[in-house]
Amino acid sequence: KESAHSSFYLLRTDSSVSLIHKQFYLPGVNGLDVPMNLMLNFCRLTSLVCCVHDGFKLKRDGKDVDLKKREKEFAVQDVPSVLDFWTYMYYCGGCISGPWYEFKDYKNYMSS
Repeated sequence: KESAHSSFYLLRTDSSVSLIHKQFYLPGVNGLDVPMNLMLNFCRLTSLVCCVHDGFKLKRDGKDVDLKKREKEFAVQDVPSVLDFWTYMYYCGGCISGPWYEFKDYKNYMSS
């Protein structure tokens, strides 16, 4: 639970600082920029943290854990390797599939 909260606050602070920087140094500039990319990463990382948390709950409590069917289906029971994490965060096909997709979907797609 603490890792989910700390990840959320770290990412939110990073996005906020980036947006404030843009307002001061690039006022009125629109288009593809760092804050937009950070928000997409914020969605992906928040999802991954929640799925890992659900996976640890599932591993600890077994099948009787109080999770919804979808949470059980997408739970990630092991922490992804650094390579898996970075390829998930910066997968270029993500622009086609949308800004957010589950880590399990990504792993299934890459292994098929």
